[in-house]
Amino acid sequence: MESSSQLYRSEDAYLQSMQHYDVAVSKWDIQPESIYVDTRFGKTHILRIGASSKPPFVYFHGWNGNAAGVYTELDIPRLAETFQIHVVDTIGQSGKSAPIRLDTKDSSYGYWISDIFDALDLDNIYISGVSGGGYLCLKACALIPDKIAKAFLIVPGGLVDLSRI
Repeated sequence: MESSSQLYRSEDAYLQSMQHYDVAVSKWDIQPESIYVDTRFGKTHILRIGASSKPPFVYFHGWNGNAAGVYTELDIPRLAETFQIHVVDTIGQSGKSAPIRLDTKDSSYGYWISDIFDALDLDNIYISGVSGGGYLCLKACALIPDKIAKAFLIVPGGLVDLSRI
């Protein structure tokens, strides 16, 4: 992984966070496969569960979170009956993906997601995300709608400008 200095105050803080991440994932009922894919913005970590013969379901966690925390948000055992699940650690957040923060005002996150889908060779994808993850779904739908089968956004960020409130 690239230097964690952009996201953590020290290497020790980074290591403790990753240890917490690994412990959280070890408690899941179904153990995911941990994979990395290359994108134009850096390595992206994904937790994958299920057979590749099933339709792909990609889930994006909320802002300032990571993939390890979504087990309480999703019924992963039930979803795994129907889908191959990909829970993505958002780049620039507290997970295992590259610590690069992208510009939220342009299409960078959409290109990042497109790179992930291409690296995983996914098409006809079901996507979902909560909060900032919903925002990421919107970016994907805007940039690569032909790859999306359905999108389910949960309290998506970025739909309304709240700066005047």
